[in-house]
Amino acid sequence: MSIGNLGVVKNLLEGYVASEFNTFPTSQGLAMLPALVETVVAGRADMTQANLRVTRPILFDGTNEVTVETGVVKVIAAVIASLSTESEDEALTLYEAAVTEGTTRYTLALNVDPGAIAVSVFPEPIPMAALYWSVVDNGSDTDIEGTSLGTANRTKVMLVYAE
Repeated sequence: MSIGNLGVVKNLLEGYVASEFNTFPTSQGLAMLPALVETVVAGRADMTQANLRVTRPILFDGTNEVTVETGVVKVIAAVIASLSTESEDEALTLYEAAVTEGTTRYTLALNVDPGAIAVSVFPEPIPMAALYWSVVDNGSDTDIEGTSLGTANRTKVMLVYAE
């Protein structure tokens, strides 16, 4: 994909970074997110402006997984921000099927400390048969497998992927 074709996606990323994640401590990863995504997709023929997607940042509601795509995708980046003042960290879990936390095997998990932000960009995008996500509490030894749903309105998530 030519870099010039990334305009809309890059603008969305820059806008969301500035407006949705501006209350968090400065994060070098977050500041570099648009440029890193651009680097990943720049030389790939399978990623074009037509199939790149950025989810709007969503606060996890504490009850249900979020269905992003039911078809094949490639995950490029994930941002997870914790609004929590409690001591336990939380984990964003990505799935390829509808979810029952603690029994559905996740494809990818990303942890975030309380009150912090975590940004991951994958140089080789992660292929998935479908894309669902959830947030689980992951901070106590009794719940190390992440079977308890994260608390409502405490974790904000944004994903970048290609269809």
